[in-house]
Parts: sequence; C-alpha cells; structure tokens
Amino acid sequence: MKLYRKLIPKIAKEMIETLRAENDVEIPEEKASEAELDLASVIVAYCDEEEDINREARDSISRRGLSTDRFSMVKKGLASA
Repeated sequence: MKLYRKLIPKIAKEMIETLRAENDVEIPEEKASEAELDLASVIVAYCDEEEDINREARDSISRRGLSTDRFSMVKKGLASA
C-alpha cells in the first residue's frame, strides 16, 4: 500500500480524533494537536525506514544480479536484520 506523505497529517488528525471519540485514549483538547504531530512523526519515520529497506533491496538485487522476482524475499531478509 502506498502512503502519500502529504496525507500523513490528515491521517494522523483523523486517527487521533477517532481514538478520542471512542474513548480509546485520553488526550485533552489542548494537547490534541501535539498528539497529531507526534503520531505523524511516527508514521513519517516508518515511511522513511520502509523506503530505506526498499532501496537496499533493489541495490542488493542489482549487485547480485538476481531477478526482480526475488525482491520480496530480499526485502523480508533486510527487514528482519
């Protein structure tokens, strides 16, 4: 699934709003925007890591002369390392 970075703030806002509305987290109204920023930064960090692993997998496949069919396997190995 592709997660577009420009949508991350909106996604984080909606997640915090939903969690607060369903009383799954207790975040005071004055701290909601801070929680949204915190969540957005976690999502961005996840995306950065995912991009790094994808790049490493592509580089590894290229260096070893492997078929691109092996991308998933190489990526899985890099992610677990």
